[in-house]
Amino acid sequence: MFLIIYFTLYFLLLYSQPVSPNKHSGNVSSRIDLSKVPKSFRVAIITAGSLRSFGYAARSWQRYILRPWKSHVYVFAHVVYDKNCIIDEKGLRLLREFATEIEVSYQITLVPNTYLDCMIPEVFVQKMFAGGKSSVQRGNVIDMLQRRNRAYQLSQMYAKSRNISFDFIVFIRPDSAIYHPAMDFLSWHNHLQNIVNQSSLHSPNRRGAIYVPGSCNFGGICDRFAAGLPADMDTYFKSGWILEVMRWALNSKPNKYQELDEKVAKSHFQNTGHKEVRDIVHNLLYAGSFSERLHLCWFLMNNISQIDYTPGHYPLAFVTLRNHFANFYCESNRSTFLTNEEVDFADRFPGFTYNHASVIGGFDEVASAPERCGALHTLNASAACGITSNCVCTDGRKKGVDF
Repeated sequence: MFLIIYFTLYFLLLYSQPVSPNKHSGNVSSRIDLSKVPKSFRVAIITAGSLRSFGYAARSWQRYILRPWKSHVYVFAHVVYDKNCIIDEKGLRLLREFATEIEVSYQITLVPNTYLDCMIPEVFVQKMFAGGKSSVQRGNVIDMLQRRNRAYQLSQMYAKSRNISFDFIVFIRPDSAIYHPAMDFLSWHNHLQNIVNQSSLHSPNRRGAIYVPGSCNFGGICDRFAAGLPADMDTYFKSGWILEVMRWALNSKPNKYQELDEKVAKSHFQNTGHKEVRDIVHNLLYAGSFSERLHLCWFLMNNISQIDYTPGHYPLAFVTLRNHFANFYCESNRSTFLTNEEVDFADRFPGFTYNHASVIGGFDEVASAPERCGALHTLNASAACGITSNCVCTDGRKKGVDF
């Protein structure tokens, strides 16, 4: 099933190569008119995981998130840091420049094995620990989700201690390099608020909605980016929800959760090609893309729809930046980077234009390493990822670190 989805997206990509920057530059403004944004409007940016290539992506965060929104944005991070890795050291230094709160973790695992021994249902043990208890699934799923919860809790404690609240919550991975235009959080907030209000008007249960780009859906719901209202993101970041999904999947008549909303379920069936809930549960148990399938089940259980962007009018473009391609990203414009077939297709796809991302514009046309990545471009990321290096490179699987 994964291969079918993968190659379907690949052929779509072949027929939707990035259009010429000259045709679209300036069509979408990267500036946000703050005069139209309520002074009390607050956005919490949640990021968690290995620092990896963050240092190379940091300037894109400043360009498309921090500068356009100034005092409206607060950044909360839980990051895995290796003091012996120069890439981590420089990335953490840059993150400290604008993060509101940071929790630094020096350990690879986060959730104790003794806890997992008691909590993981037997049918999932092999799936979770096929490579041992420090395997990729353990790091890519269990610890990954718990780290995200820790970062989210930083935002909640910060808000409580200052008697404030956040109007909008956004999750972004630290290795996300963002392209044009600036993220329009207020428009997203208003759109989602309207969807929730209208869809819940004649329903006994609240129907939630979270923005998740379908361009990085593989087997389930993309786990690389999410933006939503506080009520839904509180569910999204809930501690230990993976265990709730496992118990739900093994119970043919779950009674702990509200009844599955017919319209919400139908929306997920349309997005995934499934016909019934049992198909989703079956794939969770036996198919790949485990994290994405877990997210699909969690959305379904809580009556939350995945709201994708209107085809051809995407307001967002980003890539998942691995260290081996960090320097190439720095020295490339958007088109050049996205057409490099050596970069994993799944990592490039959310940055493609036409139907699957925002159109090319503004700074996307610039191919300047100093301007795109700052002084860090002089550090050769590939060289730092040598055999004897302590740096987490490629996808982090050698150490079992999340993603």
